[in-house]
Order: sequence, then structure tokens, then C-alpha cells
Amino acid sequence: MNLVKSIIGLATFISLCLGIVFFVLYPGIQWLLLTIWGLTFVLGILWLVLEWQTVMKFLTKKSTRYGANFALVLFLLLGILTFINILAKDNNWRKDITRGGVNSISPQTEKILKELKQKVKISYFARPQEKEKAEQLFKNYVYLTKNLSYEIIDPNRQPTLTKSMGVQKFDTVVLSLVGNESKTIKVEGVSEEKLTNALIKLLKAKNQTIYFTTGHGERSLDENDNNGENYSLIKKELEKEAYVVKGLNLFSTGKIPEDASVLVIAGPRTAFFPKELEILSAWIKNGGHTWLALDLDINESGLAVGSKQLTTILKEYGIEVGNQMLVDPTSKAANVEPQVLMGFVAAKGHVITKDFPSSTMGLVPNFLFPLTTYLKVSEKKESDAYTVTTLIKTTPSAWAESDWAGLRKGIVQYDSNKDSRGEMNLGLAIEQKDKMRFLVFSSSSYALNGLLRFAGNRDLFLNSIAWLADDDSFISIRAKTDDEGDRLDLSQNWMNMVFLLVVFVMPISILGTGLWVWFRRRGK
Repeated sequence: MNLVKSIIGLATFISLCLGIVFFVLYPGIQWLLLTIWGLTFVLGILWLVLEWQTVMKFLTKKSTRYGANFALVLFLLLGILTFINILAKDNNWRKDITRGGVNSISPQTEKILKELKQKVKISYFARPQEKEKAEQLFKNYVYLTKNLSYEIIDPNRQPTLTKSMGVQKFDTVVLSLVGNESKTIKVEGVSEEKLTNALIKLLKAKNQTIYFTTGHGERSLDENDNNGENYSLIKKELEKEAYVVKGLNLFSTGKIPEDASVLVIAGPRTAFFPKELEILSAWIKNGGHTWLALDLDINESGLAVGSKQLTTILKEYGIEVGNQMLVDPTSKAANVEPQVLMGFVAAKGHVITKDFPSSTMGLVPNFLFPLTTYLKVSEKKESDAYTVTTLIKTTPSAWAESDWAGLRKGIVQYDSNKDSRGEMNLGLAIEQKDKMRFLVFSSSSYALNGLLRFAGNRDLFLNSIAWLADDDSFISIRAKTDDEGDRLDLSQNWMNMVFLLVVFVMPISILGTGLWVWFRRRGK
């Protein structure tokens, strides 16, 4: 008889475990779950009937009463946690504690979502097994705004809707304005960078054109020029943010096009014609928004010819340009040579630089400026109607090196009789209320392909263009590429297995061991 009782008890335990496993891993198989739970119930009742005296004896023991008190406290605790969970459903708070911040979104995305006024819908077309990672990103977006919603569509189950929205591939996202479904943006693949750029394009009322001057040795937009050391990545980044990027040869056109939102003059090296300089000067004076970066020429022992010509325009706004190369020994802290200057935010109140983290001099630079000179601001006259703001500066250890012969040999040595040392300006913003927006940088090299991803160089350039294009709402720190080494992506089945292990297998194993020890002692 005891053997029968033991077999029924073991069968009940096994049936209960199977029911839990199938409930977690295969909740959709209803008939199997009902069968297992029914069998467990019948076996459990039968075991209780056969072991009734033993059960009653166990319940009346002093240790059992203590255990019942503990169970009551445990259930009260679970009840409190459940109540907190119900409250958190509508009043939630989240904190990303992962090392790489993989569950967080960039300041730019957060800013755009919090300022979102129009209702936007995200339609994601993917196979069921592909939706998990994307859905987590969508939830992060929806968490910050009530004006964004999303749906996940299986193209195999809804082919008509898929074709009507022009979707031809799996893993495609379509963003649309609610109430104006004719305006949509489609992207392939899901990442924060792609999703936020698509949202920017959707929200922009019109596409603005950015013109880059050509014909004077400026930085090229062609990815095949100068062994890749060009502005081709800048061009791609601007196009991601819905700007139209074009080259402009002033000698050929004789004017700056009317659709120009921003004019970029990136490190001219060869001479401008006098008429071209007149066009540029008039454009800036009349309120044309301009991004200007000057470049040194080591062979010329100072500014390149084209850059030197533009200093005459800058003098009109009280800006003088050095003819020396800056050197900073503390650049070794960033593992670069002294001729690559570390740049730090000088104006936390200016919209272009306010979102960059504050840096302690000598530690982490905000930007890297290679082979650069410096900008000096003269005292303004009372009649001047514009303001000049220093955006970027060097460390106090930087100096302006005058020995060009030594520089050409790679030798730098501070000479107190010839060289000046101290904090120097690398970037300036000149503005006039409701009219002028003009940015000047001491080097165009910081936005080259090879340096664009270092420190905050990319965000500095894109924020500068956004400010010049009157797109202040899109100025922030953008999303970085995911570091796959910092994250662990688990499928739903793996998550279910972890849940089973922690919540059921381990506690049941402990309980089973305790029951086995109790039965052995009872047998003795």
C-alpha cells in the first residue's frame, strides 16, 4: 500500500512540473494544458485521500504552524508587489542600469519625442521571430510620448496591407502622420539612428539645401577624392537628416542660389577671384547663414592662400586669424600627437554646444582639431550690432608654434620669445538678431571622414548646420552605433527557460529535497 501511495505522490509531482513547463513554453496548446492540469488535480486528490492521516498529523505540528505564518507573510509581500506593479502600469518610472546603456535612447531622440506635437504611427513589417528586438526599441520611444504608436505586421498574414504600403522586404519600417497618411517615410532595418532620422524627415515641413563651395581646393564631397580624406560621410549624415546637399562653383554661377539655406566653405586652399569674394561678403552681410572653416598649409608656412583671403571678411566682424599652428602636449592623454588639439566646450549656454558633457581639462575632450590655427576676437565697438560667442577652446597648455621649419620635420619646442601660450579659440558663433548666423572654425579637418566619429566631431558639425538652417529643435547628441559586445539578446524561448529555472525549477527542487528528507525521517 505504501508503494502505491509513493507512486501516486511521485506521479502528481511529475504531472505538476509538466503542467508548469508546458504553460510557460507552449501556452497556445490549450487541450494539452487542460489534460495535464486535470490529471494533476485527480492525482493530487487521490494522494490526499490515501495520505489523509499523515497530512492531518503534519498540519497539527508546531513547525507547520510556524511555516504557515511564514507563508502568510510571503503572500502579503507578493500582494504588495502585485499592487505596486498595477500602479506602475499607468505611473511608470524606468532606469537603465546596463553597462553600455543599451536600453536607453540618445538625447536627440528624447528631445524630438518630448517635443512631438503631431501624432505619428510606426508600422513594422517583419516575421514574428524578428520582432522582439525592434519592439523593445519601439517601447522606448512610446514611453516618452503619447503621440507615437506602433504596430507589428506579419506580411505573410496581411499581404494586402503590405502591398498597399509599398513594402517589398521583411524588416521594413513605415512612419506616417496620423490624419495625413499620404506623407510617409520608409526605412529598411531597425535601429535608433534610422528610426530617429526617419522621424526628422517626416516632421520637416520642407527639404533645405546646403551648398558647399568648390573650385578652390575645398574639402570634397566625393568619397573617391584624397584617399577617402574628404567630406563624403558628412554628405551622407546631412542627407540622413533630410537636407539636400549640393556643390557650388561661384565662378560658374556668379551668385549664390536662392534656395540656399546654408553655405559651407570648407578649408579653401587656392585663390578666389575678386568677384567671388564680393559675392561671399555680400551674402554674409545680408544675413546669409554661413559655415566657414580655415586651413593651414605647412608648405606655405601659414594659412593656405584661399583661407588667408577670407580673413579680410572676418576682420569686418572683429575676428583675427593666427598664422601659426597650435600645439598641445596634453593631447597625449587622448593618444594623439601634440598637433592634434583637444577642443572643449566654451559656451554651455549656446544651443550648438549646450548638450555636450562638461569636460575637465586634461581628461576627456569634447572634440579633436588636427593641424589647426586659432581665432582671436578683438574688442567690439558700441556700434556693433552683432555678438560673437566662443564655442570651443583649447587647454591652457596649448601654444601657437612659430617654427614652421621644425614643424615640417615633426619637431615642436615651445619658445617663450616667439610663441604665445594659453587658452585659444577654435570655434566662434557670430549672430545678429533675426538676421545673421555665421560660424567660423579654425580647421576644417575635424569633419573629415577619418575624424568624424571621434569624440563629438560629428555632432558638432551637424548641430552647427541645424543651427544655421534654423532647425534648433533638432540640435542634440545623436544616437551612437550599438556596441554588440555590451548586450545579450535572448529569444522568447530562452527568456521562458530562464523564467522556469529561477521561478519554478530551483524552488521546486528545494521543496522536493525537503519533502524527501521529511519522508525518510518519518519512515525511521
